[in-house]
Amino acid sequence: SFSVFLFSFAVSLSAYNSLLHVAVYYGDTYPMKWNLILNLLKDMKSLNLQPTLATFNAVLNSLSRMTRFGKCRTIAHDVLTEMKNCGIEPSLASWSMFINIIYFNDNVESRVIYEIMDYLKDKEMTLQHPADS
Repeated sequence: SFSVFLFSFAVSLSAYNSLLHVAVYYGDTYPMKWNLILNLLKDMKSLNLQPTLATFNAVLNSLSRMTRFGKCRTIAHDVLTEMKNCGIEPSLASWSMFINIIYFNDNVESRVIYEIMDYLKDKEMTLQHPADS
């Protein structure tokens, strides 16, 4: 597992963010992939590494590649809630990935897009993340 490897070295937040970004490619099932992501986040917490916008976007990016995972939408909502709890404002990329997760197929009926548009309509957005452009 990554945890055993990571505790052998002093690992930076940037390294964890990179691992979170590619964690979706490890494991045979969606629950395995999600458990790896959770374990990486728990490892970060145990090392007192505070998540950043890049951390949350890495998680959302992985989730956007797991949209057939039954818990994916709920988890994506939880990620946005945790961002808010940490005082981190979602970037354009965060919103884009979140929308892709919620509306992963044409059969989704949700008003979330309208709530996001209402939330963003008076906000001035700046590029904060490489995927924002």
